[in-house]
Amino acid sequence: FLLAWLCFLSLPAALYAQGDPAFVGFSGTSCDDLSLSAETMVCDTDGCLLEVGVSLRCPGMHLWADKLFLELDAEGMFKGAYASGNVTLVEGKNVLQCTQIDLGPDRIKGNIHDADIRVESKPVSLAARPTKKGRTEAFVSGQIERKSEKSLTLRDGTFTLCDCEDGEPSWTVHSPKIDVTLNERATVYWPTMWAHVLGLFQMPILPPLAPISVPLKKRSSGFLTPEISFLRMPHPMVDLPFFVPLGDSYDRTLKPGMRFDWGSHKADDFLSWGAPR
Repeated sequence: FLLAWLCFLSLPAALYAQGDPAFVGFSGTSCDDLSLSAETMVCDTDGCLLEVGVSLRCPGMHLWADKLFLELDAEGMFKGAYASGNVTLVEGKNVLQCTQIDLGPDRIKGNIHDADIRVESKPVSLAARPTKKGRTEAFVSGQIERKSEKSLTLRDGTFTLCDCEDGEPSWTVHSPKIDVTLNERATVYWPTMWAHVLGLFQMPILPPLAPISVPLKKRSSGFLTPEISFLRMPHPMVDLPFFVPLGDSYDRTLKPGMRFDWGSHKADDFLSWGAPR
């Protein structure tokens, strides 16, 4: 759901009754019936500027912003769009908040600045801009760039699948770069796992890992969540499970990992040696 909605706009279609459907949401479903409102709207040869209480709405989706500028070319056709100032988009259980959205003339390429995306446990009301957070099932933040219809990049990204209600999530994964092919696969570069220690602060609990390829569709091979166990206290053992589907009904999970009890092994018992496993 991260950026399918970024081709959300052909607002000349709404303003001048020309072009394609105007809005595409998280699920990629476009809206044929779009309502647009703001307290002020000023248009010239370069485009239209809407300010104060900007609202775009169609069945199942609602976007709020402080400002929205629609850039037009010399022929009055759509050239780009820029929403800024406390931008919020709600669709179903998904809530996106950011400082600015840029959309290119192809209505596909664009950027989301300082994005915070959360997935709540139940659908969010579209009647008014959400002010309270419910129980969150997932959270993603970072700088998002959409490069093509199916390809996007998340930089300085943070995400968690923690079931969180109040306060900080119990764990998060940080990555300087995540490349995503929608509905297929995500590549997470040099991820680090952080934990919320004693409810006081976040700290890394694992060093940066090698790039990980994560499947985004069912029955696809890829790495699962890292596992940490303790064979002999206090020496940890870290596994990185790899899922391999075998047809539609069977699968195999391989668990390469590392034991960290170096120097504590018995010379005649190789199973006690700390080493890659």
